[in-house]
Amino acid sequence: MLLADKISDMSGEELFSIFKPFLFIVPLIIVIIVGVYCFKAYKKTAVKRMFMYMNTTGLAEKDKREYLAKYLQAGNQCCPVCAKKYSLKTEETNARGDKVEKWNYDGCPYCKTQVRRKTVDNYAYFYLERKPTNDAKEAKYAKTFEALNKLIDFYKPYIDCTPDASDDRISVEITFR
Repeated sequence: MLLADKISDMSGEELFSIFKPFLFIVPLIIVIIVGVYCFKAYKKTAVKRMFMYMNTTGLAEKDKREYLAKYLQAGNQCCPVCAKKYSLKTEETNARGDKVEKWNYDGCPYCKTQVRRKTVDNYAYFYLERKPTNDAKEAKYAKTFEALNKLIDFYKPYIDCTPDASDDRISVEITFR
């Protein structure tokens, strides 16, 4: 009651001066929200951007192979077919009802795509495996998978796994004073 009496006695300028510090936060919050939205929209277009780059003429085959290898890297945790981010570890329940963290060997949980590597003569070549889903976007996933598979078959992206000559040497410096 006492607070209501004090507020009713205040003028509009006094009330505005109370809320004025909070009004500076509103544009900052709006900028953050717009920034997050733009970042998510940019990440959603990863597949389209990859196909635009790969379909560009006049680029060297080596550059396209390196770009495709970088795009397919497993460390990205981003699916190359649906461009959704997924975790490399999942939580499951064991027989006793305890939650257990396990590695996600099944690939993307949304479109069931797995990026695999086959090592041949110190080179790890990429290839894709996919299981059909019951999702409404299955036709889109299948079309993207086939187009990406054609690019992988043509460019054969790989990672060089040749051991470096300096990998087996360790140098340690010890100084006594």
